[in-house]
Amino acid sequence: MQFTSRIYTIFAVSWTLAIIVASLISIPHNAPEIPIKNLDKLVHATFYFGFVTLWVLAKPKKQRVLVLIIAVLLGGLLELAQGAMHQHRSADWYDFMANTTGAFLAFLLINKIILFLKHFRLYNS
Repeated sequence: MQFTSRIYTIFAVSWTLAIIVASLISIPHNAPEIPIKNLDKLVHATFYFGFVTLWVLAKPKKQRVLVLIIAVLLGGLLELAQGAMHQHRSADWYDFMANTTGAFLAFLLINKIILFLKHFRLYNS
């Protein structure tokens, strides 16, 4: 099955909404701690890796840099919003760095990702 630009757009919009919701929901102060050190940074990087990957697959090549810029801006704005909106959330510079790292990794690897997807007939540019 080949995924079209439209399908990737639906995935990208859904992924973006998931990032926004996950970033802005209030986490109770008694939520259990995750015992794996810095796991949340890996989650942040993964979210933004997926963001850039899906939006690049959904949009033409010419917009790759724009997608990267939007990812970095979104990550920064959501971190600022966390600091301003919630008692149990705070803006975290390291989260922003993890977001940006994930976005840049996807940007750097997107050609390899596209080749992989084409090999399995999951992408048609």
